[in-house]
Amino acid sequence: MPLLAAFFGLGIVLAAIVLWRDDNSLSVYFGLPALAVASVFAAGYIDMLAHTPQYSRSILWNVLPKLTDFWCPYFFLFPAGFAVALAYERLSRPLVFFVLVAVLIYPVHMIEKPLDYDSAEHSIAEHWAFNLHHAAEGYWVGAANGRWLLDGNGIALVNLLMREVAAGRITPATHILHLSEDTSAWGLAQIAVYTGIDDDPIDFHYEPNNNFEFGSRVRGPDDLPAALARRPPYIFEQRPGPAWMGDPPAGYEEIFDRGQLRLYRRDDLVRNAGK
Repeated sequence: MPLLAAFFGLGIVLAAIVLWRDDNSLSVYFGLPALAVASVFAAGYIDMLAHTPQYSRSILWNVLPKLTDFWCPYFFLFPAGFAVALAYERLSRPLVFFVLVAVLIYPVHMIEKPLDYDSAEHSIAEHWAFNLHHAAEGYWVGAANGRWLLDGNGIALVNLLMREVAAGRITPATHILHLSEDTSAWGLAQIAVYTGIDDDPIDFHYEPNNNFEFGSRVRGPDDLPAALARRPPYIFEQRPGPAWMGDPPAGYEEIFDRGQLRLYRRDDLVRNAGK
């Protein structure tokens, strides 16, 4: 976001000059965004140069893009707004208004066809287009449902799981073994988000060096036999399990089958609940 960054730098310089001359008591308000932006450089230094363990580097890899895309632009706004306000009050108001509107209508594009909503400057018209598209299609385009992540089948599964909670078969200690081939926010059925039940995904396309999966509960297909040996109370299949696993697996009963989604429950859960 080059223009926002440029106005931020200009605002910091003007604030230092004006507040030093006019009212030094206000300098703390400009020290806060400067400190906030400096923290991003510190995090980048740790990520790039410090010898941190892989797990720590994975956390930083996930945090830094959020700092760059959301944290920095938010704090850039205050000094940038000060620079514009100062010019508006002390120079020509019509000229400043004209320049500001021109900047908003014709932003600087650093890349060709900047379609990323989060990581590029947009004109007013482009921003309206993004908002209208999200209003029409939802943000999570590509998921089972762009607005809710889960479609009707997923919501039906959530309702069934909540009945299992009400019956006392699912407690805060319950973990569901989840078979999938996509653990992205768009591909994974987000039952944990709706229910709060711990979800342990087995990703059949697992990549151990993927920073989104490293250090998480996501495991690969090689870990499936060990996971089954622990006899999880529920097995959720978002994709069919291997043939050797059985359908249903030995000691489990199928309690849900709609679309691509299946849920198996361990046999003894119902027997023990009735005692």
